[in-house]
Amino acid sequence: MTIHFSNILTYNYFKSVDHERKVFVDGFLLQLALFLVTYKWFNKKSGLNFHQSIDQSAHFYLLGSTIEKNINGYNLPFWNEIGDITIDKELLDKISSHNRIVLGISSPKQDYLAEMLNEHFPEKSYYCLGAAVYTKPVILSEWMLVTLGTMLVSNPKRTLKKIGTSLIPFFKAITFDRKRIIEFSTYLNTDYQRTF
Repeated sequence: MTIHFSNILTYNYFKSVDHERKVFVDGFLLQLALFLVTYKWFNKKSGLNFHQSIDQSAHFYLLGSTIEKNINGYNLPFWNEIGDITIDKELLDKISSHNRIVLGISSPKQDYLAEMLNEHFPEKSYYCLGAAVYTKPVILSEWMLVTLGTMLVSNPKRTLKKIGTSLIPFFKAITFDRKRIIEFSTYLNTDYQRTF
């Protein structure tokens, strides 16, 4: 199963799949775009909060860069585009003995990689958490302004860059991509009980 915490940069990635998947809204601009197009308010489910709530030592991490020494993980190569992603024997060997895999690379690359890995090991759970694995929260909250504040304190340069790159996809979503936003809304999981 793949579990995605999606933002405005990833809505266009999702298509119908034949395996179990949970997709949550994790970003105010995606939440707002969904509301402006579907007239429904989808609750936010923070990947940052989720990451803080799990037993990190029980998960295996696939990362773009290293984090704390007590985290069991593997550094992935840098892929410029989704089409560059490859799965080799070394990667499959690294995750073969772990059941819960956390992905900490940018979206939608992590979403694509998780679903590729799911084809090899469908019995495992893949959590697409991106920058949440590198962020030390100031305050845990589902309120966007608190999450944004935490991200700005933790990594201001990356956060401001992400806001800048999110504005064009937001305007595209509410104008030219309205059909895709409606389709994406059908993939969203609205059950916020922790079942995974």
